[in-house]
Amino acid sequence: MTVLMNKRPVVLEGKRVKLIPLEAWHSKELWETAKDETLWEFYTFRKMESFDKFKEFIDHSIERMAAEVEFTFTIIDNRIGRMIGGTSFLDIQPETRSLEIGRTWIAKYLQGTGFNEECKLLLLAFCFEEMKAIRVFFKTDSNNKRSQKALEKIGGKYEGKLRNHMIRDDGTYRHSAYYSIIESEWESVKKLLSSKIT
Repeated sequence: MTVLMNKRPVVLEGKRVKLIPLEAWHSKELWETAKDETLWEFYTFRKMESFDKFKEFIDHSIERMAAEVEFTFTIIDNRIGRMIGGTSFLDIQPETRSLEIGRTWIAKYLQGTGFNEECKLLLLAFCFEEMKAIRVFFKTDSNNKRSQKALEKIGGKYEGKLRNHMIRDDGTYRHSAYYSIIESEWESVKKLLSSKIT
């Protein structure tokens, strides 16, 4: 099987979800969603208190894309044609054919609607079918029970916890819970996610 871990997507689109490569000009429209501080509760910086801070977050993602070590998407709600979040391919490891899907944030009104499942279906299909990954993993704050339940809901298997994995801006330590989906599980996960899309 040809290994294509260096392949980069252009646009991924489903029924309700559209994912496009992040660009700097997206920041203004994305800020309308991002200024909801509850979206950042479990990030190490805890809150996004200003547009300037959000712009730094976006600019950092674009720098990482330019360095070809990460790839970040802007998430669009196709039903209203609005940019409502972001998600990334992180820690891309061609030698082990693995990568992380992470740094995902989506407007609150879409949580629990099946939107996230379609988003993950598009991302995972690209990872397993185009990039030829054998493992896709996710990490989340060990205190973020909602995120952990969401990962289990899409077929992620709990792998364990890294203790004192990160230091938050306030000086407290974050433990990270890890989940993964592996190549042999992809077809069943694909069916599961497809069944949840309305």
